[in-house]
Amino acid sequence: MTFGAKELLLNRQPPLLQHALALAARLGRDDLQLRLALCLGDAHVATSEGAAAIGYYEEALQLARKLGNLDAEAGAALGAAATAARSDPPQTGYALMLYGWAFAAAEASGDRRSISRALRGLGNAEVDRGALFDALDHYTRALDLIGDEDALLAAAILLDCGNAHLLLAFGKELPVIVESREWHIGQAESYYWRSARVARDAGMLREALEAIYSLAQLRLLQLRHEEAEATQRACASIERMLDAGDIAGATGALRRLAPGEGNT
Repeated sequence: MTFGAKELLLNRQPPLLQHALALAARLGRDDLQLRLALCLGDAHVATSEGAAAIGYYEEALQLARKLGNLDAEAGAALGAAATAARSDPPQTGYALMLYGWAFAAAEASGDRRSISRALRGLGNAEVDRGALFDALDHYTRALDLIGDEDALLAAAILLDCGNAHLLLAFGKELPVIVESREWHIGQAESYYWRSARVARDAGMLREALEAIYSLAQLRLLQLRHEEAEATQRACASIERMLDAGDIAGATGALRRLAPGEGNT
């Protein structure tokens, strides 16, 4: 976030920034307009005014393109995209387009961190669309690029990878293929552990705890799923016994399935 932007807005001084932006426009100072528009975008994000933030980021994006400032173009597109993705309802299609613009600008400037951020954003937007395999492709490319340059970003992307595999393992749209589910569970577990280790080694305890919590959630979902499958198998067995007229066997199986439900 631009230094001082949040403080200015929280102190009810956004008119100062807006007046400065208008003055810069009258003076023809595109460079100053660009800085102020980014500042106002950041400030409105800080106070959860998404529509206003997107408007300022869009203005900054146009100015950055006019000036040929690739770094600012990527930054403005990333800011607008992240805000659009978090809006209610999410503007997923617009976010995808903006992240694509951010990626192109960052790639042209050679800024590996911004490229990785754009790829992560593309991945997150694909998750929102339900395109989980496309999301994983973006995340993998982002991880390959960022390497050890930014531990915070790397830990976040690793966590995203784990979450995508979690959805693939337990999402309702996934065909019931046991081998596939087990593979995705293993991948999710691996990514969560990697995220926790990267965050821990960088001294980021909050991020490490988040990864460990996600791992615990994975284990809980796995346990619930196994219990549900066992119950389904038992119910199918009871139905077969009843069809065969084996009342005693069906009654005994039912008691084993629900031992605390009495003997009726």
